[in-house]
Amino acid sequence: ALFAGIPYQLHVKREAYYHSLLLLWLNLLGFEVEAEVSTDKGRIDAAWRWGDHVVVAEIKYSEAGSVEPLLAEALAQIHARRYPNRYTATARRVTLLAVAFAGKEIGCRLEVLDA
Repeated sequence: ALFAGIPYQLHVKREAYYHSLLLLWLNLLGFEVEAEVSTDKGRIDAAWRWGDHVVVAEIKYSEAGSVEPLLAEALAQIHARRYPNRYTATARRVTLLAVAFAGKEIGCRLEVLDA
């Protein structure tokens, strides 16, 4: 509903546009989100604490196609670059979140890592 309420004339066909909207939405929900968190292997798009969890998010965008390959790509990037390692010493559980925007389709996939 949040994205559907934005007139099409205001949409920008870039990942950074959707990334910033997602960050804004998470902040409005009350999460203290860190964006573009640097690690030794790259940058985490977004991370935040939720109780004893840390959520590590990767966002992908494509002008067309399906969200499914983008979701798989996002999770693969999180694993390949070992983004959760930044939080394993301070969190009881790490949850991975892949978010994809493809044309007008929006999707997400969660993966909870074993403690």
